[in-house]
Amino acid sequence: MSLTALALRDTIWLSALQSGRGTAEGLFVLFLLAAVTSVLAYRGIGGQLMRLANLVLILLFVVGIVFVLL
Repeated sequence: MSLTALALRDTIWLSALQSGRGTAEGLFVLFLLAAVTSVLAYRGIGGQLMRLANLVLILLFVVGIVFVLL
């Protein structure tokens, strides 16, 4: 990924973690982040990044559920 894509991803990560934690809005932002991460990975190097993106999707799903339940 380019530095711009990494900066964008990190900015979205921070905003997702700071806003709406524990709410449905926070879960939506986490899923939006997962979608953006997948798109960036798909446009990036390829195979290993896609596996990493899938792992990120699974982790974000678990984290989002935990935030909603808290």
